[in-house]
Amino acid sequence: MDRSRIDAPPWAALTSRQHGLVTRHQLRHLGLTPGHVDQLLRSGRFLTIERGVYLIHGAPVTWHTRLLAACLSIDGVASHRSAAALHGIGGYRPGRPELTVGRTRDGRFVGAQVHWSTDLDRVNPQRVDQIPTTPVARTILDLGAVSSRQRVHRAIDDALLRGLTSWPELLAVYEAHRRQGRRGAGTLRAILAERFGDADGAESALELDLQRLLRHHGLDGFSTQVDIYDEDGFVMRADVAWTEEHTVVEADSLAFHLTPEAFRKDRRCRARARAAGWFLYEATAIDIRVDPAPMIDVVRGVLTDRGWRR
Repeated sequence: MDRSRIDAPPWAALTSRQHGLVTRHQLRHLGLTPGHVDQLLRSGRFLTIERGVYLIHGAPVTWHTRLLAACLSIDGVASHRSAAALHGIGGYRPGRPELTVGRTRDGRFVGAQVHWSTDLDRVNPQRVDQIPTTPVARTILDLGAVSSRQRVHRAIDDALLRGLTSWPELLAVYEAHRRQGRRGAGTLRAILAERFGDADGAESALELDLQRLLRHHGLDGFSTQVDIYDEDGFVMRADVAWTEEHTVVEADSLAFHLTPEAFRKDRRCRARARAAGWFLYEATAIDIRVDPAPMIDVVRGVLTDRGWRR
């Protein structure tokens, strides 16, 4: 029989997963009495590292130890710059532990930066190195409250390049957490709008770029701001349309589509237009300003199939 398993204390498996840490509550759950816990502390077998959080004798005190101890002490989640460091997002390294707690928690804490959140219930924390951590997209949203826009830009680029998040995921997080005065949301919204096109008065600068692009590739003969109808009446106003060929290209600027209401309305209107026989291409800023060839090929092909002649 394996004597090591017989002699191992009841908290051994737990501390091995928690960077040498265990909480008073966890010890009580394992069957230890308050007197037994106090005896272990007096004997030096455990060292109090934070309120109600103990470090087993001999375990090293690392940045991960400090961060997890802070989370365990006040039921927090590693967030902001600490979460970015845990996820390995470029430009962020271990520093002062930073975490987020719900508004109802006692956030008084020495040795860590604590943020209070009213929407922490919308977060499904990930365990990174055994530490409860905000997911990457939420982490990027939070970074907007403590980092410059340029630095958040770089963080997004790094996270996208490594497949840690995606633009749809970032947009979904923005939608889930956006509210007046929500710290960080403004930075993320500005980046989303910048990446996908922003408004420029009544018309979108992205629409103007789309028109120039189409003409440059010989896809002229279109009209702009075209009203589309079906048998039930008005459906939508198209950015660019070849009316005889029933073909539309929409410049999808996030400046106009960053609310759930606008998004749902767009989907319904575009579904009606398609049902009425219109072909719709929803062009993003990437399609228009970065990599237009696929869009141009598709639109040219549809127009040709529908009898368009240059």
